[in-house]
Amino acid sequence: MLKTLFTTSKEKLLSTPTPENIVLGTVPYLNVQPMIWAINTGIVGKNVSIIPQVPRQLAAELYLGHYDTAIVPVFEYFRRPDHYSYINGPVIATRDAVLSVMLYSSEPLPKLHTVYLDASSLTSVHLFQVLAAEGGYNLEFIDTSTKPVPRPLPPGTGWVVIGDPAIAELSQHPCQVDLGSEWKKLTGLPFVFAAWLVPKQVKDKPLTRLLNDALLAGLTNLDQVANETAGQFNVSPDFALRYFSENIQYHLGDEELAGWKEFARLCYKHRLIEKVPDFREYR
Repeated sequence: MLKTLFTTSKEKLLSTPTPENIVLGTVPYLNVQPMIWAINTGIVGKNVSIIPQVPRQLAAELYLGHYDTAIVPVFEYFRRPDHYSYINGPVIATRDAVLSVMLYSSEPLPKLHTVYLDASSLTSVHLFQVLAAEGGYNLEFIDTSTKPVPRPLPPGTGWVVIGDPAIAELSQHPCQVDLGSEWKKLTGLPFVFAAWLVPKQVKDKPLTRLLNDALLAGLTNLDQVANETAGQFNVSPDFALRYFSENIQYHLGDEELAGWKEFARLCYKHRLIEKVPDFREYR
């Protein structure tokens, strides 16, 4: 069952003024499809380009000005808070198990000494470092861009992996830990993985309306989104629908924002960022 129910009509959405010449950056993952389906199908927006890229690279390209806005890892906001504002509305978040941000290993976490970190990730690898620090684990971290993950994972070794590659590895390892669930156990709050950030040089574009209308259309037609997009990601429509409905939270509510701010506080506590940023909404 959907966490939040929406009702709308195609006629209402089509009457929405449509922006022109907007470039959106997105991720090549299943989780973002309800956000962009209506744009891809022409229900919402005209002359809108959507360019996919893995999260870490997407953040770098947004900073360089390649997009008007992009659904980037929230850790990017912590690194350059003076450069961005966030769009109030659509996010990639979870209120418990997320299913696509995982620690896989051959042994339980307390027995690990080395963890490989997904090179495409920016937020989730820092989330794991926060969780490890809060749990008192002393681990060596290895960036998978410098050294490949050994397969099978040897004793004492774990692997943090995100997105559709994480889904593909479900039930393939003796031990698996869902980082969304671990965050909920630690804080009692939702976790926000990615948000639409807007560089400071982008002004007076109707990005908030565009993205909120697109998400509304996607969630209203979630069965159709699942049916039309699941095959691109090698999952069944039933799996996609459950994932959209049960694992991903798409709205930045008060609790989600509190979770995002708590993540910033803990990143600062463990010296992963220089300061706790102010949170500025794009207007």
